[in-house]
Amino acid sequence: MQNLKRATTGVAIGAGLLAFAFTVFGCAGHQELLSQVPQKFGTAAVDYQALAACVAARLDQPGLIKSDFPTQRRIRLSVDSGGVRYFEIEFRGTAPKSTDWSVSVVNTIWGAFPGLAEKATTAINVCATPNSAAAS
Repeated sequence: MQNLKRATTGVAIGAGLLAFAFTVFGCAGHQELLSQVPQKFGTAAVDYQALAACVAARLDQPGLIKSDFPTQRRIRLSVDSGGVRYFEIEFRGTAPKSTDWSVSVVNTIWGAFPGLAEKATTAINVCATPNSAAAS
């Protein structure tokens, strides 16, 4: 009788933990749990390809990945490690000399990837000025 009671309690605890996990996390995968919301965004009067190239050169970040989507007039610069995207800048060409940009940083259990949002925003502002390499 005691073994039956213990088995029933164990099943109830397991079912409770499973229900809790689905309630908190739903059916979200790993990437959805660490989703990114743009922290900084803006528009620059520079071609999106030139702006992305200039920012990538100025960041000089180890592990920086460039993803180019020419049919969508979009470029993404990101830093990934171990299946987690820590940082992302997206450039979207809205006109021949106009680019919408956004900077996103993932907050992990260890905190945000330190300093990259500010460093990226500074690089974007420098690259968007008329005297920068991106402006030519």
